[in-house]
Amino acid sequence: MKKKIGILVVYLVDEDNERLLDIHLDSINKYTESPFKIYAGVNLLLPRFKNKLAKYNFIKSYHLNSYIGPNDPQRGTKEQSHYLEQLIELAFTDGVTHIAVMHPDSFPIKYGWDTYFESLINQGFSLISNYPAMSACMFFEIENYFKTNLSLLPNEDELMSVSWNNFQNLNKTPHIIETGMGMAYQITQRNQMWYKMKRTNCRQYHDYFAGIFDESVFHLGSASEYKTRPMRDYDSKSTAQNIRAKIANMLPGKYKDILKTILPEQVLFPEIKRNQNTFSVIRQKLLYNTDSFFKYLTQ
Repeated sequence: MKKKIGILVVYLVDEDNERLLDIHLDSINKYTESPFKIYAGVNLLLPRFKNKLAKYNFIKSYHLNSYIGPNDPQRGTKEQSHYLEQLIELAFTDGVTHIAVMHPDSFPIKYGWDTYFESLINQGFSLISNYPAMSACMFFEIENYFKTNLSLLPNEDELMSVSWNNFQNLNKTPHIIETGMGMAYQITQRNQMWYKMKRTNCRQYHDYFAGIFDESVFHLGSASEYKTRPMRDYDSKSTAQNIRAKIANMLPGKYKDILKTILPEQVLFPEIKRNQNTFSVIRQKLLYNTDSFFKYLTQ
């Protein structure tokens, strides 16, 4: 079968992020070596940006079956996975051989990134992904996805299993379920190999925002949520996070709820303001001083 890359993106782009969308699309077109199409889920996209995507001959846009699940804390992940799994099916029927999943704020920065990932597949890896925000960059062979019955999220039985807890502990992701973690777990259960991309910034503004992975793919992080996301430190290595977790674990459940009620997030999570300010600086540099921004990160 002739090689064809399907790049799957669920587009959610704020009205003041058109420049980011342009960088994303231009970078994919510039740095992808193999024949490719972007399979775009546009349910969440503003009409003006739907019209913009329609002008590109390498994009196929789809209004997919809507997500009608519960509006719980995991809604964003579940909704994204719901749309991505439909796009995988559509790409398969379109003759795609390899799937890349990206966010609207992630994109390649090195020519031949796709060929590099394909070489890892040929070495025996069933999944290549950044870590732990997996759907910011995932790459896999579509035949293996269907052949071994993989899914982006773990099912209810898997979530209740000892092996899932062991997987979470081994990968230091307790209580985190990102799009793609189901695949990573299932691959390890099937004795297949998962390649975890490494963060390779020469320099960085922040330990989460503006990451470069395997010198190939950039991920800004939080671009679709920067006006609404609380911008806490979720890193398990964070000293503040560890202290808060230890204190919270000593409190009965009802006192935790009372504490959350009477104390604003800025008090419980004083890093929020710092992270918001840092993200604002990073975003401005990326959008309006793009060349010097990447020069800083990579040299």
